[in-house]
Amino acid sequence: MDGPAFITALINDLQEVRRYLGDELSAELDRLLEQLRQAGDNRDELEERTLDIVELVEPELPPGHPVREAISSAMRFDSSRPREWEAALSRIRTVDLAAPYPSPEHLLTEIHTSLLAAPAYRPDDVLDGYDPHLVRLSAGDGTTRVPAFQFDADGLALPVVLLINRLLDVDDDPWGVAGWWLYGNAWLGTAPAELLGTDRDDDLVAAAQAELEGF
Repeated sequence: MDGPAFITALINDLQEVRRYLGDELSAELDRLLEQLRQAGDNRDELEERTLDIVELVEPELPPGHPVREAISSAMRFDSSRPREWEAALSRIRTVDLAAPYPSPEHLLTEIHTSLLAAPAYRPDDVLDGYDPHLVRLSAGDGTTRVPAFQFDADGLALPVVLLINRLLDVDDDPWGVAGWWLYGNAWLGTAPAELLGTDRDDDLVAAAQAELEGF
């Protein structure tokens, strides 16, 4: 993925990104998008404005968010491909930059609903259900859900999952860690949970370490 693809990904998820940014930063993002839209085929302007957008949105997005995962690829510009840039800029033109920003609370509810919909157990249902390094999510009905990707067929917690959960500080942010596992990851080309049991544990650990280092 390069600059045009990153901008396209951003526009596709613009309303959700706005929720994370809040009103003030969203207004700044809209200003930068307008400048990008007006840059035309000016290579320096395209690169500079895209980097400005990366610096604005990256700190506000949670681990595992598709737009954040695309950011590491945004540094590889190829402004010599005018068709791709024109397509990305055309996507910006389809967006009403003055549209109201949905509330962060609404976004949080949507994310929690999405993560709770993934296959999961109750702690009593699996042998290692109470391991302190598991992702545990509190449902609205007062129950605790333990996402199923963390276990093997015998209900034992996967060692690589426990290692990565510790790296990503699951105690402090179980929802963010759940999102890292279950949403798409640009480094890996898929959701990390999809690679469990495929002999790619080293790649999973490397991707988690890259997350910690801000790449």
